[in-house]
Amino acid sequence: MSGKYRFKTAKKGRGTAALRPALFLILAVLPLLFALTSFTASRKQFVPSFKRDDFNRRHDWWQYHRDGSAAGDAQAIVNGKGYLRIRLKNPVSDKECNVGISDFQNIYGKRFSYLNMEARVRLLTPMQPGSRGWGFWKSRKKAKSHTLAWFMQQKDPQEPKLSWSMVGTIAGKQRRVTVWPVDTAWHVYRIERDLALRRTRYWIDDSLVLETPGLAPGERLSFHLWIDNQVYSRRGVKRTGWSGSSALVADYVQISTQRHFPASAPEQMHWPVALYRAFNRIVHGKGTYPVGTFPFRTIGDTVRVILTARAENLMPFDKPDCLRAFLDGREVKALAFDGRRDRGTDESRVAVVPLLAGEHTLKLTGQSTPLLYDVLIVDGPGKMVLNKGRREWDEKTFFWHTAVSKPGKAILYAAVRADETDGQEGELDLRLQGTALSGRRHFTFRGREQFGDTRTIVRELELKTGRLEIHAKRRGHAHLERLFLFLAEGSEK
Repeated sequence: MSGKYRFKTAKKGRGTAALRPALFLILAVLPLLFALTSFTASRKQFVPSFKRDDFNRRHDWWQYHRDGSAAGDAQAIVNGKGYLRIRLKNPVSDKECNVGISDFQNIYGKRFSYLNMEARVRLLTPMQPGSRGWGFWKSRKKAKSHTLAWFMQQKDPQEPKLSWSMVGTIAGKQRRVTVWPVDTAWHVYRIERDLALRRTRYWIDDSLVLETPGLAPGERLSFHLWIDNQVYSRRGVKRTGWSGSSALVADYVQISTQRHFPASAPEQMHWPVALYRAFNRIVHGKGTYPVGTFPFRTIGDTVRVILTARAENLMPFDKPDCLRAFLDGREVKALAFDGRRDRGTDESRVAVVPLLAGEHTLKLTGQSTPLLYDVLIVDGPGKMVLNKGRREWDEKTFFWHTAVSKPGKAILYAAVRADETDGQEGELDLRLQGTALSGRRHFTFRGREQFGDTRTIVRELELKTGRLEIHAKRRGHAHLERLFLFLAEGSEK
């Protein structure tokens, strides 16, 4: 659980004369080393306003801890399959044995007055001697930890008073905690620290289990999710050794320093958009649960539905993610998402559905925890002049054009996934231009803002007679998941 600070000392040399040839080399590479060090440090301290790890790959913003006995366990951390599973096996009493993930030390200072953490976690084994948990903590060297906001368990077989399961806040001499009812089922845990309102709140699933008005840790914090062999008390830290394993699995972790979710686009749109809803969030519930029912009205006889989402296969720890769409009670098979098939890839799917003019409803249902970006329904007479997905286009450059024969409305939808891996940022530039537009439209999708997620845009366009061009250019890990353009005919009635 504690942070690590390791330094190596250089060996003694053979004298100044022997070092002279190397001195020139050192002076030559010193600027480069400084630049690389500065770049690495800046990357470690960079704090995006919203970061989400669905555990489909390794993210640079985490430190991955495997200390003590965990260092020799190749299965101590399993990541990249849509979940993170950590286990501590056979720890020894003479070492700190620790496994888990954490932010780089103490990155959430007072400039982040709002801090929100959400994690879906399942405990896989009974509690073993030591501690485990997740939440925010101020790391300290050789000092007692007295600034935290988290869920934590610990067990000491020799001292029952040191065996407990608590959720709560400690800031200096102030302490407010409550008992955490622990079980081995999946739960969504959430912590909200608000310095402006001076309070910390804790949820399990959708139930508020603790609120600490007047108490919100103001010191620099970092997120930790861990299992270790250490028991903490006022007398210090006691390390224990035992045989066996302690394990847990996390479906996702997301941390935000802003109060509102970063929605993909405004929801207030006009015809030919019959319905638009921006989510950009992981939905969850028990069994097969309703995500939402959305009424809309059509004037034509056909609608085009675009649904962008992600589904993972959480087996063997949970059922696969699923997302289903129903129009007036009938499932639209082309819009189905299933984690057994999709395996954590973002998809943007389009369905053309005959639908008479009148009042209708779209219903979405989920299973487990699919990530839902948005849903768009385009209505009315017109033509779908462009509809390309990732499998149809994956080149570095893209050019498309069409002639607009008469003025009218158009709807542009673009979904782009951009990533940042090992310092190589993916980026995609999308430009619209031509005589049919009054001016250019330019959109940029950046990996340092999306971190492997998909960003969607929806734009209403007023077109004139003339030529419409679409240019796209991508660099690095960026992919166009969907590019859709609908030219409407007529007007809203």
